Amino acid sequence: MTEKGKRVLVIGEVCREISPAALTRLGPGRLVSCGTPDDGPGGDGVNAAVALACFGEEALLCSSIGTDPDGRLTARQLSDITVPGRGKFDSRFVRQDAACGTPLKISLPQTDGHAPESVMLRREDYEISPETIDDAFMCYPDVTLLMGSASRAGCAKIAGKARPRDSSLIIADCGDALSLKTLGECDVLSLTESRVTGITGIRLGDQDSCLRAVSKLGELVKADYYLLRLPERGYFISDSSFYTFIPAYDIPPSDARECDAIFCAMFVHAFIESGGDLRGSCEYGAAGVAAYVTSGRQMLPTDGEIRSFAGQNGIKL
Repeated sequence: MTEKGKRVLVIGEVCREISPAALTRLGPGRLVSCGTPDDGPGGDGVNAAVALACFGEEALLCSSIGTDPDGRLTARQLSDITVPGRGKFDSRFVRQDAACGTPLKISLPQTDGHAPESVMLRREDYEISPETIDDAFMCYPDVTLLMGSASRAGCAKIAGKARPRDSSLIIADCGDALSLKTLGECDVLSLTESRVTGITGIRLGDQDSCLRAVSKLGELVKADYYLLRLPERGYFISDSSFYTFIPAYDIPPSDARECDAIFCAMFVHAFIESGGDLRGSCEYGAAGVAAYVTSGRQMLPTDGEIRSFAGQNGIKL
């Protein structure tokens, strides 16, 4: 572990997330909530930034939310987030914009054998202003993590700011093919299976289809490393000289999808600590998510717990 965490700029969606304390199913389509629900900030951007801060990095979150009541509540809640240890979470670049709405998400707990699931009741397009991106990059991040869809103008601004500042750019999600092409270059391009299929038109199944997808992605953006996230099967990683497949742990695919932002945060943390070990970072993230899920998803595992969990499953990190 480095003595001082790296500064990671996380660009991604923020929403208001409500999680009922408990649910009782009365029949098909009928749910009753019991207890006081949890109500706080959510979204991939928030989840990744908080996880990075918990692992000791200095996480700066950059996004847009509305000036509506949900947006005002979410902004106050973000400013109250604290993390234990040496890490730091900073939400000063989450700006309220009257032109935006604030997404609302309901996260349903596991009930009567049904897996946990999330429902986006209100989805809003968010656009981060060029001024906000300029302000965020004035902090000179060591790593920039793009966790959500961004407009082509936003992608151009992000790419134009990251490269001159020698900020490693890791793309974990990015709208359509044209937005991706606007970014031009990055250190790591990591996309979900559905996003890869949507951009390349290739349905991922075997090794050959993954290689063809990486080739197609390479025509859009030049990356040092490519990482395809296939929650039901594992992770396909490649660079210009090698490729390999890291199998997923035996956890429900729905849990793997729900924890995708946490995988990305753990991957970035390990990538920083290891000096760019792609395979080791991917194995760390996979073990971390599995340890988190098997412990009940109540608290992020520590570095020691992740390494112990991987060792128990025959993986040395």
